Amino acid sequence: MEIILILDYIGTFAFAVSGAMLAVEKEMDIIGLLILASFTGIGGGILRDIIIGKIPPTVFSESEYFYIIFIATILVFFFYKFFKELEDIVVIGDAIGLGTFTIIGIEKALAYNMNILSSIIMGVITPTFGGMIRDVLANRIPFILKSEIYLSLCILGGLIFFIMRDILSFDKNIIYFVIILIVSGIRIVAYFKKWNLPRVKLK
Repeated sequence: MEIILILDYIGTFAFAVSGAMLAVEKEMDIIGLLILASFTGIGGGILRDIIIGKIPPTVFSESEYFYIIFIATILVFFFYKFFKELEDIVVIGDAIGLGTFTIIGIEKALAYNMNILSSIIMGVITPTFGGMIRDVLANRIPFILKSEIYLSLCILGGLIFFIMRDILSFDKNIIYFVIILIVSGIRIVAYFKKWNLPRVKLK
């Protein structure tokens, strides 16, 4: 099994856990947990596949993703307090997913002959759109729009991908390693250091 696929599964699980945990905090029932976990884990990938014209989307032909989401939901339902205590670990898994899904989004777009800009956009949508749906369903402003360094890291990862591929001619495996290291690493540091992007100060 390729390392990128393993990281894909880890990221899906971490995203699903974050969705299910938010559902618990919003006092939803187990169906609510499953829905938020599903949108968070695979929502971005589904939208990406629809845009690039891959029908049906990948997750509907590879049932492993649904198994991962179901397991994450059940675990959070019964062991929410345990996951809450390990929230920092979940964030690390989420960060790995961020870097991995950025790569997957770009590669999927390139496989369908999309240009560089469109491929970077797919690299942004894949790891972020599911979380946006999750937040909207939970009746809160998507956190990537108001706090923390997150979406911008996907853009950075996309730029690094094409610089290393088209200008520096690095091997694909090295490109993957560098992107995951930089994107995931900055995300983890930003979370623990409470870094945020600049915003307009109203007062």
